[in-house]
Amino acid sequence: MPAVESRRASGSSTPGCRYQSACGFAKAPSLKCLFSGDGIFLIPSKRIPKGQRYFYTEEWQAKEREADESIARGEVTGPFSNAVAAIRALRTAKA
Repeated sequence: MPAVESRRASGSSTPGCRYQSACGFAKAPSLKCLFSGDGIFLIPSKRIPKGQRYFYTEEWQAKEREADESIARGEVTGPFSNAVAAIRALRTAKA
């Protein structure tokens, strides 16, 4: 299993993440260093704004995957030229 370590905004870390500044991540707020047989991987953490966190939940992501699958199967209507056409399509759609 690859070794993983984290670096925090304060700059503190467990030993081994000395490659951060050499690779241009000196100002990254958080960085994970993944050590494996293939090399060293520096992975910056993604800061998600509080108002956007729901979109990263498993529930939301499952619905996104479901929508992507429906689109791939062609189970979509539209685009519509205006709102009236969209409402008409909704009213006549099969339930």
